[in-house]
Amino acid sequence: MIVFSLKDRTVTHYLIWLFGGSLYFPFVLLLTRFNDKGILKGLTLANASRLITGSFFEWFGCVSFFIFIGTMLHASPQNFWSIIPLFVIASVIGEASLVPGGLGSFDVFMIMELALVGVDKNIAVVWVLLYRLFYYIFPFALGVFFFIHDMGKRFNAYLQGLPKNILQRLAQFLLTGFLFFSGVLMLINSTTPNFAMTNKYFLDVYPYTFYFLNQLISIVMAFILIGVGIGTAARVKKAFSLTIIALTIAILNTLRWLVFYGEFSWKMFVFLALIMLVAWFSRGAYYRERMAPSWGAISWTLFTYLGTFIVYTVVGVLNQKMLHPHHKFIVPNALFFPSQKIWLMGFVGLILAALVLIGLLHYFFYTTNPHLNISVDSERVRRVIDEYGGNEISHLAYLFDKQMYCYEVDGKDQVIFLYKKTADKLVILGEPFGNMDHLDDALTKFMNDADLTITPWFFMKLPNL
Repeated sequence: MIVFSLKDRTVTHYLIWLFGGSLYFPFVLLLTRFNDKGILKGLTLANASRLITGSFFEWFGCVSFFIFIGTMLHASPQNFWSIIPLFVIASVIGEASLVPGGLGSFDVFMIMELALVGVDKNIAVVWVLLYRLFYYIFPFALGVFFFIHDMGKRFNAYLQGLPKNILQRLAQFLLTGFLFFSGVLMLINSTTPNFAMTNKYFLDVYPYTFYFLNQLISIVMAFILIGVGIGTAARVKKAFSLTIIALTIAILNTLRWLVFYGEFSWKMFVFLALIMLVAWFSRGAYYRERMAPSWGAISWTLFTYLGTFIVYTVVGVLNQKMLHPHHKFIVPNALFFPSQKIWLMGFVGLILAALVLIGLLHYFFYTTNPHLNISVDSERVRRVIDEYGGNEISHLAYLFDKQMYCYEVDGKDQVIFLYKKTADKLVILGEPFGNMDHLDDALTKFMNDADLTITPWFFMKLPNL
């Protein structure tokens, strides 16, 4: 490198640094070979060779990457090959400064010397900055990420998965709220646009939702978001893929809307990316095979749809009266609709939304649990009672107005639970009967099997559980 640098006047001023740097390697090599004490004890020739090889390729990679950045920036120094000795000199000066990574000393030297060999100062600053970012900052950030990820896995394993479950449940809760929130805001904006655009509070929160160019699509997508929100709230497996698809469509249309109206901002882009990140992180919270029809979900869906339908119809009728030549009718400012054609398109969207919503709910409801829905079999009940004995409620099985769950071991019935379904609840009626030696295992399996489709409830406190 010294011989190579003698031809370059810019480099000859720093030959002393090149010479000193060239002595560093043989000094360290001799020190490690003849001083076999302390931290150097046990450093074999093979280990030293591996360290030397690794160090060589590291510095070769640094120089190559630095040259590559300059090539990409179309930097045009007077002699491109003079960059290599300058880089080595800057590295030696940085190491001599005893500052970790040569921060500051390396950067200042390289910027000054790049300017001397004909590189524009602005390009030189960007050149060094990009090198620092990709060689130090990004790898460090990546290392921190993997460190946190690894420590998180260990912490989660130590607490038997509790932290992960809590975070997934929180993500699912936030996602559910956002889906409902966005759907309702989109419906308000679609049904009463004048009210929405003149209401201060609405305008404060409306930027944190989705935008569509078409009235029909906006209404349909609003109800799709509400529909998948209901499935997300119930943690149905089927709802996850539909939620991701719905969010992807909504986000792409929102970005299209923002670009179309020249309102694109990185703040909004980051917000939408965070929504997708929360949705993806919540995937572990979706575990149920089907959604049990609850009065709450049905009432919420009917209230939202019928309320929207009534308000939208009233708005259309009032605006139609105002257009009639024989009626001197003034529509309240909040209910004014800009166009009858757009209103009609939205009305068609409401009809389509009803069909889509019914289809979504049917898709979430339509699955049977193979472990449940078993009618009372008197022969199986009798065999369990004869072998293990009954209790104060076992005779109620012969009323045949309930269903039963049998816990089996090697194909033989051991414990029987009696229950009845009420909306989205599975009510366990009294204490199970059978072989109480398997009660804990039977209860765990019953709870897990039932929770795949419905929430189990115990009708009374059971003294033996």
